[in-house]
Amino acid sequence: MTTAYPRLTFVATFILLIGIFAAAHTLFNLTLSKYPQAGVLAINTSGNPPAMQRESDCTYSQVYFEDDGKTQRAATAAEKRQNQMDRQRCLDGLAEVRAEVKRTDISVSALFLFVGLGLLLTPRYFKK
Repeated sequence: MTTAYPRLTFVATFILLIGIFAAAHTLFNLTLSKYPQAGVLAINTSGNPPAMQRESDCTYSQVYFEDDGKTQRAATAAEKRQNQMDRQRCLDGLAEVRAEVKRTDISVSALFLFVGLGLLLTPRYFKK
């Protein structure tokens, strides 16, 4: 099959393949119990792994001291309540990041599929 627009066909096929990859990766990520924090098309150019937060990062022990600054003491009820609120805020922030990445991955996958298919079908409507 010869096309009148080989460059457009190449670009459209490339974009469509990116969309198919992103959609497949997104569908796989949706089957996981916890959606990853990195997007399906995230490109890491630094060579270092990206720093991502985990649930275990939200649980850290606080140490409380007496007024002298040397003797450890147990946390008061207010301090325990504040620690629980801080932990919950951290977990909620993590869930919000994952939800945002999930929405972005779905949107990006749909965009690449739509644009790729649109560019492949465009020459049919603009033939001379």
